Amino acid sequence: MPSIDKSQAAVIYSQETRLFVEAPAGYGKTTVMVEKLVFDLMSGKIPYPKRALALTFSVNAARKMKNDIHDVLSKNNRQNGYLENRVNVFNYHALSREIMLKYGNVRLGLNIDVNTLVPLNEDHVLSYFQGKETPLSANNNMVLISFSKAVRQANNAAIEASIDDYRDLICNVLIPNGCITYNAILVLAIKLLEENQSVCNLYRSLYPYLIVDEAQDTNLLSYKLLSYLIGKHTRICMFGDSLQRIYGFIGAIPNFIEIAKSDFGLKILRLDTNHRFLPGSSMLLLDKNIRENIRNPLAPSIVSTSKVPLLFSGSAKTEIDHTCLLSTAILKKQADVKIAVLVRARGYYSNNLIEEMKARGIICFDGLFNDEELEYAQFNNDCLEIFNRLTKKTREINFPQLDLFTKKAKEHVEAKSYIYGGSYLQLLEALRAQVKAEFAGVSPDAKYQYIRSVFENKSLRHVIDYIDANVVVTTMHASKGLEWDYVLLPELMQWASPTYVTCKNCCMELRGNKVYGDACSFKEKCVPESYIDELCLFYVAVTRAKRSAVFLATTDRINKIGEHKAGYLSCFMSMPGIETFQPSSIEDIILNQSQKHSCSAFTNT
Repeated sequence: MPSIDKSQAAVIYSQETRLFVEAPAGYGKTTVMVEKLVFDLMSGKIPYPKRALALTFSVNAARKMKNDIHDVLSKNNRQNGYLENRVNVFNYHALSREIMLKYGNVRLGLNIDVNTLVPLNEDHVLSYFQGKETPLSANNNMVLISFSKAVRQANNAAIEASIDDYRDLICNVLIPNGCITYNAILVLAIKLLEENQSVCNLYRSLYPYLIVDEAQDTNLLSYKLLSYLIGKHTRICMFGDSLQRIYGFIGAIPNFIEIAKSDFGLKILRLDTNHRFLPGSSMLLLDKNIRENIRNPLAPSIVSTSKVPLLFSGSAKTEIDHTCLLSTAILKKQADVKIAVLVRARGYYSNNLIEEMKARGIICFDGLFNDEELEYAQFNNDCLEIFNRLTKKTREINFPQLDLFTKKAKEHVEAKSYIYGGSYLQLLEALRAQVKAEFAGVSPDAKYQYIRSVFENKSLRHVIDYIDANVVVTTMHASKGLEWDYVLLPELMQWASPTYVTCKNCCMELRGNKVYGDACSFKEKCVPESYIDELCLFYVAVTRAKRSAVFLATTDRINKIGEHKAGYLSCFMSMPGIETFQPSSIEDIILNQSQKHSCSAFTNT
């Protein structure tokens, strides 16, 4: 077991039956979560033959937790196979699918295998029905869109008012036509548990111990499912960080910790030591100071200022040039490191950066596609269809079949005109590499279930670690749960990060900010509602860096419609506790290097 600090030990060995553990980025959350589960399992807190249920936000997190549990049990020289079989790890959709497969036919009268249905977002259903014998009516489409909106807005009253009509529409119209929505997978499981107390009691009895990861991102449907799984005597341990809540735009519950604490009687424990950064380092201070600004943006408690390198150029073209030169300089010094360029949104900079990197021979991965886009959804559904055809008879997959699937899927992508086809090809190769590396001793059935879940949940981008690329270019939102050695954060300008919505509210309507010199700064004692959400996202992006973060901006901002506007540094750059400086050499960014290496990218433009 790795060395643990006092706050981690307090969680692992706690005798409390219901906990919420606040775990900031870099504080060892994953280690503590797995060690606690294994300790409680070994110490008899989960009576045989009962099981522990671990719920995660993503397929990738579930996979990682399974691997970590296996590693911890193996290191302890225990009967790891026996104990592993007493821990089930799911994301919410995978658990809901299991519930439906076991009890949906009998309890809901749905004589269908939910795994054979095409999963869709509500706003893609109308196009799916085009060409069908019976098109989707405008009224039915409105039911779908309205329910999706209610979930995204965390509007519980609207969800409760429409959930039965929504469920009926799914059962009577969508499922007979071979499709289902992602929300419906949860809704059907929720209604099954709600209307069948015996099934609900069975799951509560089977899983008297529940661990929840990334709890701050829980939406109302996941919370309803969670509530049905928790009985009077269920042991609960939730892990999360309210300052990393970045999915409010898709329905993450505001003030989740306070609500869960009240509903389930949770005791709050906090991890208090950052193990990612060295004590006294600039990155540690940056982490701490951003958190203080999120907690109290008008009067943060700042002890020491963090100095962060900033490349502030005179044009977007020069900003792109700086990004390429900096990436090349880092890789020249440390060839084995990984670099990420995290943008707030796609635009002139990101689109042209990809082309420029390719032109300069920098091996990069274009991860700018959105998980909600129709093309990406279609790509996942196409891959799922190919996978289902190859595994229809056995519902298992071995490595030769995996090679065949990868070959067939790549041929399909190459025959299509996908905008991000090159990225999809890289991801398919990365998935093959990941499965062969991490599932070597795993059963063909487990491989089958994992690969299915990847495409069902559109989580293929989380195999990025296995992509043979030096630089990943993706969005701040897509970076959640990933990490790189160096993170470059471009376009840190007013109207770009934070985005137009926040800046319009603050700089134009509330007039709470004003440009001083070359940076936007708070002028009055007012904070737009969306400002904290933007700052949380900025915090998540910064903390993806294991070694160093670099800020970039330009005085020539190009907006969404291609207009050139004056560029001023983001208000994030003028927050208390942050001091930017123009680096003079690569050693200002790469720590612990003895020889100086000049780089023209660090010259004022």
